Amino acid sequence: QGLTVLHALVSWVDVRALDGFMRMIGQPVTRIGNLILSPGTQDGLVILAGCASTNLMLPMGLGLAILLLVSRDRLSRRDYGWIALTLIVAAAINIVRLYLMLGGHDAYENWHKGTGASIVSVAGLVVTMGVWMIATDPKRAQT
Repeated sequence: QGLTVLHALVSWVDVRALDGFMRMIGQPVTRIGNLILSPGTQDGLVILAGCASTNLMLPMGLGLAILLLVSRDRLSRRDYGWIALTLIVAAAINIVRLYLMLGGHDAYENWHKGTGASIVSVAGLVVTMGVWMIATDPKRAQT
């Protein structure tokens, strides 16, 4: 993967965000480096480049930027805000996906490569298109 350093950095942040999310909802976990151990599951979840939020953030952020550039001559300051919001939503979607992957081996396979992974991809597309529609709505430009 060409963005290994970026993936590694985001994986590091994802692990800490997942750990905080799990503790916030009352799920005790143990974090050891990029490994999350949850009671009730035999397997832990090692968050590496394949699980990093960047895998969703890059297509959503770049996709939105491209859609906005197709709609306008150049990006405005407000557009950068929409892109940032989209990146935050992408990271949140991935944290929920990681949480669901902690459900066991079958859950891991589903949310990593199976139907769940497709659901995450479609959710990313829907969010990207929705943000683009809001950002380019002519009624919003008048206000």
